[in-house]
Amino acid sequence: MRASERETDPLEPLLFARSVDNVFLLSHELDQQNARSYRQGSLLLPGDDDDDSELYLEVEERVARTLARVGPSILLSASCETVAFALGALVGMPAVTNFAIYAAGAVVVNTILQVTVFVSLMALDLHRVEVRLSSSLSLSRRPRLRS
Repeated sequence: MRASERETDPLEPLLFARSVDNVFLLSHELDQQNARSYRQGSLLLPGDDDDDSELYLEVEERVARTLARVGPSILLSASCETVAFALGALVGMPAVTNFAIYAAGAVVVNTILQVTVFVSLMALDLHRVEVRLSSSLSLSRRPRLRS
């Protein structure tokens, strides 16, 4: 095992825990936006004003609202973690310095991927679900083909 592999081994659980937390935040808020849009079982948070919302919002609008509500929290926590790891790079021990530099870079890359790629995949999946829901209604009325 090389020295660089030993230094980055503790990064995997750290980044996994960070990723799972942000994925839960994004998924839960998108679910809440879907519930508000569909008017089914909406769990409105106290203080939310629901008067100005439309009856149905497009997928892109729901995803945008999700990022508007959760994005600042994700970016603030990522910024704090990046600064903390960057300060850890000032320690005189080479192993700690290397770990801190790798960790700071990994947090930045992980956050960028979460707010771009993961959110895009959630939107694509939501499009897929809605197309399947609308097509399943038409499939129930379609005559069966003889085999």
